[in-house]
Amino acid sequence: MNALIVDDEPIARRVLREELELFLDVRVIGEAGDGKEALERITELRPDLVFLDLQMPVMSGFEVVRNLHEPLPIIVIVTAFDAHAIEAFEAGAVDYLLKPVGEARLQKALERAKSLQGKPTDIAAQFDKDRVGSSASRRTQEQKDYGSKRGGLSRAGPRGGLAQG
Repeated sequence: MNALIVDDEPIARRVLREELELFLDVRVIGEAGDGKEALERITELRPDLVFLDLQMPVMSGFEVVRNLHEPLPIIVIVTAFDAHAIEAFEAGAVDYLLKPVGEARLQKALERAKSLQGKPTDIAAQFDKDRVGSSASRRTQEQKDYGSKRGGLSRAGPRGGLAQG
């Protein structure tokens, strides 16, 4: 599996590269230091897998994802911040890793990525499923929250209307 590492911090790129060297079936074919360079390298190198930081100069990781063209690489977000996980999955990432990444957690992300390798239709479906699933679960939670704020309408009243529960 050919991988591209995108991070604005050279040390972070080096550490991830060294961690990936432990996996014989992963080959790092390039690196990029910002979002604009990432798009250029993705177009040029056509990696199977992109390890993508979110907060970078020039163009954020989310902007990179929004500007991708087919064939779509598999995206794994690697960041120091956990606040953007839901948005990352909605954007189509298959995993979300927090720095520093441990070997076991990296292996799990690689297993997820390998299950999609060579399946462009499945990668696109993963993007769509994550977007729809996250939105649907968020709507369901919002509906539950709204119901609890309104007193939770729950059972039928004496004339078939709703009674407060």
